[in-house]
Amino acid sequence: MLGCAMSGAEIFLLAGTAFSVAQSITAANNQAKLASHDAQVAEQNAQLAERQAATDAARRRRDAARALGKRRTAAGAAGVSVEGSPLDLLEDLAAESALEVLGIRNQGALRARDFRIGAARTEFQARAGKQSAALGAAATLASTGGKLAGSFKPTPSVDRFSAVAGRPAPGDPD
Repeated sequence: MLGCAMSGAEIFLLAGTAFSVAQSITAANNQAKLASHDAQVAEQNAQLAERQAATDAARRRRDAARALGKRRTAAGAAGVSVEGSPLDLLEDLAAESALEVLGIRNQGALRARDFRIGAARTEFQARAGKQSAALGAAATLASTGGKLAGSFKPTPSVDRFSAVAGRPAPGDPD
């Protein structure tokens, strides 16, 4: 039976490899946690953008309704019939206000989408970082294994049966 003895340098090589692998994996996990947090913040920002757009749109609708009401009241107080040209003006004002409300909502939706795209990108980078760290750790292990395999020298050991029988162990010089 053959055995293998490790030198001090080989032991330090193995220890260094273990620390390197652990450091790579720990760093990747920490980066993934940070990226996950960043993605959560981006999603919260997206929701805030949507709520803010809804609030701004509702405010614009109220302002438009108030402005239309004032114009109708002013037209009525002036004795102007709310038909024909005055009615067309009020309808135009209402349509313009509706378009502004849609624009506000659209801008909020676009901001929310941008935040969500950023969140998805961050989560992807976290997954890619973890995969890269795992592959780097595997490469370090394989490299160290190759170095160690080339440095091992078989040492003769005692074959108990051969020693009792008075014969040399297999692989031992005569």
